[in-house]
Amino acid sequence: MNRQKGISGSSLKMLAAGCMFVDHLYYLVLSCFAQTALCENLCRGIGRLSFPIFCFLLTEGFSHTSNRIRYAARLCIFAILSEFPYDLAFSETFSFLHSQNIFFTLLIGLLVLWGMQYFSGKYCIQAGVCMLGAAVCVLFECDYGWQGILLIAVLFFFHHDSFSMTIAGISVCLLWSWEAAFAFFPIHLYNKQRGWMNSPSAKYAFYFFYPLHLLILVWIQKFLCT
Repeated sequence: MNRQKGISGSSLKMLAAGCMFVDHLYYLVLSCFAQTALCENLCRGIGRLSFPIFCFLLTEGFSHTSNRIRYAARLCIFAILSEFPYDLAFSETFSFLHSQNIFFTLLIGLLVLWGMQYFSGKYCIQAGVCMLGAAVCVLFECDYGWQGILLIAVLFFFHHDSFSMTIAGISVCLLWSWEAAFAFFPIHLYNKQRGWMNSPSAKYAFYFFYPLHLLILVWIQKFLCT
């Protein structure tokens, strides 16, 4: 494939963020007014596409970043920053210890990838690293749990073989949602280009989108739904 064709990493990020927003928009706002099965299934189904794309982008970022420590630190900072908006949106409280936001899942997934690469070729140890990361996710009740870590691991393990990655990724997605499997259509069109979102300001704007959009939707919910 010509690398100038297809979908860039920046476009994949925007697609994933947009799908996530539609899901959260329904859950926090539209469900107050449009409580129909069609609307719910459509919005939640669109939302299911976002996590596999985020996982794929994580594996790409891990493979190409110039500083993995800084990458992990960035995920850790935004995991902490996002926890208050996440708890407020989905638990209706300022602090809820029984559920952690998606940044924690991605951070643990990044550490798993680090371990898998360190023990490259030692498949039993790699499987143990993956199981350890999955156990941590379950213990701390991170979003998407052990299935999220498994998806990150298989996407990385098969990242040199697009067909195998797609089959393995879809198989894992089916553990929680058949709609999530459709994320592999845009993933398959990835052209290995970073795209326009390559400046520090654009990068951080993307990270800030997660906590900010939750806060905005919670505010709209309080204004319109009470």
